[in-house]
Amino acid sequence: MAIHAHVPQQTAYKKLLSSYLDNGGESALTVAYELGRRNLQNGTGLLELAEVHQKALDEVLGTVDDNSVTRRDINRAASRFLSEAISPFEVARLSSRNANDALIKLYEVFESEAKRIAHRLHDESAQMLAVVYLELAEIAKDSPDHTAERILQVVGHLDEVSSQLRSLSHELRPIILDRLGLLPALRALVNGVRKRSGLIIDISGDTEGRLDSQRETVIYRTVQEALTNVSRHAKASHVDIHIWRDSSCICCSISDNGNGMKLSSQGSVESPGLGLIGIKERARALGGDCEISSCPESGTTLQVMIPL
Repeated sequence: MAIHAHVPQQTAYKKLLSSYLDNGGESALTVAYELGRRNLQNGTGLLELAEVHQKALDEVLGTVDDNSVTRRDINRAASRFLSEAISPFEVARLSSRNANDALIKLYEVFESEAKRIAHRLHDESAQMLAVVYLELAEIAKDSPDHTAERILQVVGHLDEVSSQLRSLSHELRPIILDRLGLLPALRALVNGVRKRSGLIIDISGDTEGRLDSQRETVIYRTVQEALTNVSRHAKASHVDIHIWRDSSCICCSISDNGNGMKLSSQGSVESPGLGLIGIKERARALGGDCEISSCPESGTTLQVMIPL
């Protein structure tokens, strides 16, 4: 019997169920599985499929004698049929959970490696530069004035290198995030962006204590990516960052007064960059969500909500 590719029709499902109840066999259960798989692909929900099944079963039971044994046998067989029909939904759920677990693990590995590199950049480069500073200072003592002036110029360049290394280390994985928490790390990030971009950035709100490392990292990376996008593309002059916590989730919104973004009729960004995709994936990996509201010339607000 052909299976409709759209939402299951009551008559079609009843025929499939009746055929199984009359004849049994693995082939009928295979058809039930295929029915469930196609309905999963077409967006039919479990509750909708269960309702169709119940109506079909009621119609079948309405045609049999009022015999408790017969009705019990029919109900048992119908349950097997329904279990087979909904098994693709369970397979999809398990696959989604496994994929989500793998995604979380991937981000954990990324952050761990970023942390290792950042700490090495910060600690080892600082030690090496300290040695170079001392050596140059010793050389300058015994050098003529013109050579000492050149050495001072080299020291100035080393100061710039040191500053760049600290900045790179912070962007890879801010030590302050691990040591002091989300808000101090965000304030340090905001100060750096202010200096580089000239943006006016206000940050407010409270997390009401430390969050776990995963949630602090997701919020930090969200703000980091949002500020990068604003400074590069939005042509904004002002950004508001607000963080708050309620009984069920931690939320963060980033709003700018820039040129806005073009959204589709469904409210999603028409051409999202990898950074925005990464924000959404990080949030959803923790069971959260990311929403964007914007229109051309009216600024953009990005809001992330992560359950606690």
